[in-house]
Order: sequence, then structure tokens, then C-alpha cells
Amino acid sequence: MPVFGFDVVGYQNDEKEMSKISGVFIDWSPILTHDKWHDTQWNKDRKLPYWATVFSEDFIAVRPTEDEYEKVFEVGFDAFERWLERLNTDEDLTDDVSEIEQIIERQNTYCEHQASNKRTMGALTANIGEEKARHFMTEVLFPKIKTDNMS
Repeated sequence: MPVFGFDVVGYQNDEKEMSKISGVFIDWSPILTHDKWHDTQWNKDRKLPYWATVFSEDFIAVRPTEDEYEKVFEVGFDAFERWLERLNTDEDLTDDVSEIEQIIERQNTYCEHQASNKRTMGALTANIGEEKARHFMTEVLFPKIKTDNMS
């Protein structure tokens, strides 16, 4: 299965101002194969960070205009529904040891790259402190698969 990701980054300068979306990131990040999962077009693509090599060719990274807000959630919801439908099939099951090792390696690479996102770490640190932020990033959001417990 690809890794499903859907992040929306927003802000509000003061209580009187309406909330704004400054970034949307949606993907089916490949693990063993690439899957074309959308064909949408956007007004303002965002530049990707240096660590973003784990995302697919179809990765959506955009600063949506206000008239695209509804489209953002429609695309994200549709992608998630399709991903869940696929999850409920046995299409991606394997007992091939070599494939399982590749899956673990690529999943761990994905987690490592995501956990290196300084913006996410900074936002968490500002709200819950560095120790809890580091734990949340590495153990909850992006836990690596430990292979020493596998039999």
C-alpha cells in the first residue's frame, strides 16, 4: 500500500480575521509501486522541501486560493476513500520475504524523512515542549518499524 498523507496548514492572524489555508499536502507516497491517484490542477503549487523525496510524482503541494478550499477537501476525501477501499482488498498482501524487507525499508525511510521536517517539529515544540514533540514525531506520527521484534 502507498502511504496516505493529507496535511492542511492554516493560520489566523487575529480573532476578527477568517482562517486561511497556507498549504495543502496530499499524497499516496509509493512503497513498492507508484499509483496514479489524481489528475487535478491547482493555481499555486508550492516548492517542496529538500527531504520531500519520499513523495509520489502526483504529490499535491499547493497554496490554495480561497475558491479552491472546497476542491482541496473533495480531492483529499476522495483520495482517502479510494485508499480505504484498496486497504480493504487483498491486492497489496504479500508473504514474499524480499518484498516485506523492501516495504519495511521504504516505510522507515518515509518516516525518517517526515520526522526531519523542521516546521512540524517547531510547531509541536512551541505547543508541547521539545521532549513531548520529539516523542510524538518519532513514536506516534512517524514511528519506524523495528525489525528486531519480527519472527
